[in-house]
Amino acid sequence: MKYIKVEYDGEEIYINTITENDLLYRIDMSDCIDYEYDIFYFDITERQFKKAIIKGIWHYGNNPLYIEVLDQNNNILTSGYGTDH
Repeated sequence: MKYIKVEYDGEEIYINTITENDLLYRIDMSDCIDYEYDIFYFDITERQFKKAIIKGIWHYGNNPLYIEVLDQNNNILTSGYGTDH
């Protein structure tokens, strides 16, 4: 699945399509960047773009950071592991 990233750096808005790997990397690096962004996915049943929900980034014991991206119905769109910064 491809996602739409809408990024705002305080002066300009940038819109790009990104892959799942890019999405997880951006979420993982969010504590190292100082701009705001929203992620959208295309809902094929309703034929429209919807805003994705970042459920959280957390540790399970000594494991790496776990990231989940959800749709509007709390279904997991993608998930993966990040790093601790």
